[in-house]
Amino acid sequence: MATTTDVRTVPTLAVRGIGEVFAAQLAATGITTAYDLLWFIPRAYRDFRIVWSLGELYAAESAPSHLAVGAEIHKSKVVRGRGHGRTWIEAELRDEAAAGHRVIARWFGMPAGFAQQLRPGQRVVLAGAVQRGAGSGTVSGGSAKPAYAFANPRLCKADVVPGLVPVYGHVEGIAAGRLRLAVQACVRQFAHAVADETPGDVLAEVGLPALRDAFAALHDPNTIAGLSDAEVAELGLRQSRWHRRLLWSECFALGVRFAVERERLAAQRAPMIAVPEALAAELGAALPFALTEGQAMAVADIGRDLALPTPMRRLLVGDVGSGKTAVAFAAMLQTVRAGYQAALIAPTEVLAAQHAATLGAWATRLGLGVEVFTGTMSTAQQTAARTRLREGAVSLVVGTHALLGNDVAFARLGLYIVDEQHRFGVAQRGVLAAKGAGGCAHGLIMSATPIPRSLALTLYGELDPTWLRDRPPGACHHRRTCS
Repeated sequence: MATTTDVRTVPTLAVRGIGEVFAAQLAATGITTAYDLLWFIPRAYRDFRIVWSLGELYAAESAPSHLAVGAEIHKSKVVRGRGHGRTWIEAELRDEAAAGHRVIARWFGMPAGFAQQLRPGQRVVLAGAVQRGAGSGTVSGGSAKPAYAFANPRLCKADVVPGLVPVYGHVEGIAAGRLRLAVQACVRQFAHAVADETPGDVLAEVGLPALRDAFAALHDPNTIAGLSDAEVAELGLRQSRWHRRLLWSECFALGVRFAVERERLAAQRAPMIAVPEALAAELGAALPFALTEGQAMAVADIGRDLALPTPMRRLLVGDVGSGKTAVAFAAMLQTVRAGYQAALIAPTEVLAAQHAATLGAWATRLGLGVEVFTGTMSTAQQTAARTRLREGAVSLVVGTHALLGNDVAFARLGLYIVDEQHRFGVAQRGVLAAKGAGGCAHGLIMSATPIPRSLALTLYGELDPTWLRDRPPGACHHRRTCS
């Protein structure tokens, strides 16, 4: 049996019915392999499970915009319109049981030989988009009642019920019907060969089908036995169990990846930074305000994490003015009192300077100083600052990306804090973590508006979230002036 890797590399040319021109047209949309084609999921479905008669169609107060109708071909012809290329094939369909009613069908861009399939007296089923009052027609002139008109309908034999028809995104140069048949051929040839990375017992537990069955159902729902109206509605909304199966594949793979990463992090060792008994008293002396309940809970969460031997990876989320900086200061103070260094990195020099001013004012009340390290400092200033950090003469530092430099080392870095984390990459956070004492520092990530990547990291367990939902009394609402 083929492996997942095999199917990912099988060219679309290997699919029955796809030639070189067809394959090139698919490639223009990014579909180059059979695997890509399997994942080219329909964007909608047309419900042609019921075949209307002309009598039912004309008796209905309102008919669907897409439907299937059965009738007898009365006449057909090739119509040559004005202008180059304005040629189409047209047929009029009637029904003896519905005298005076008719359907006009027009096919554009079809070969002339297609008209030979429209033999008078032959009963057929048409399925597609229909419009009332648009069929004055050219085949036999006027009619007692306005005709329904089809544009490029699917032509089926009288005993065929089209059922549910998948609708795919547009591929330039490829007719919808031909594309649909190619995808279904791909499912028959290769769906069974895609390795299902989700274990069967897990699928059974969550009640989801195998991946190959999901592909088969989504690309040809007519193969599903006993399909209910509710399931048809779910297919149209892309909320069916087969859609959920595809999402599950991606989520499960990410979950496994993050579980492995979490195990890797759990195997690392960071400094055990105990909560000092005097922390609450020192915060009371340093901060010009009392912590809110939310801030106090966040300080406690972070304090417990810092006391553990495994590295903290916590995301602190709160609106502007919610007091994230005060929580960060508490974590830095806990770190410093344990004999380690703490660093806060900001994305801009303006923000770094503001943090340094705020933290410096609080730290000064406790006899501590704050070092600033940015890329625009003079060479002499940077050299002196690097020396103080490396020798441990500085306990608190606020800087920019310059702190990530290979020439910046710490004596005993216990905690790094990243502000506006969406402006930094995962690798950059890893650089700071690796500068820690023993090769791994605790990490606190702060964000006012977490981007989807942050939420994903939280969802899959790489970051533990803490939310500041309350706001200190009289807190400032301006982004660059609050603490």
